[in-house]
Amino acid sequence: MSYCKIFVNIGYNIDNFVKNIINEFDISEQSKPASTHYIVTHELNISVFNNKEHGLQKMNDPLDGFLFYPIILDVESANAKEIYEMSASEQNIYLNAVLNLVKFLRRISLNVVPACDFEDYLNSSE
Repeated sequence: MSYCKIFVNIGYNIDNFVKNIINEFDISEQSKPASTHYIVTHELNISVFNNKEHGLQKMNDPLDGFLFYPIILDVESANAKEIYEMSASEQNIYLNAVLNLVKFLRRISLNVVPACDFEDYLNSSE
């Protein structure tokens, strides 16, 4: 599957974070087990969970501090295809959906670091 991990530094709880995403994209949360939230859109399947490696001191490292941000989003294409299996139109839809998510998170003043094969695209479109 097409996959992007997004590290997010938030200063409030995960439930409010998920509500912000749901409200912005006018969607509903699909399920909420004890430790993970699942959000499904027409384009994306998003798992939102607390980072087990989170650490305030480690977050200050300028090179890889983002790996210790408190929240991780695992973002996959809703069509369950690898990006190289998608048509050009499907790729465009998927990339723009992930880009819109990243832009939204940055617009609400969150530090966001995507980690995926197309992270340069996500970071150059700011």
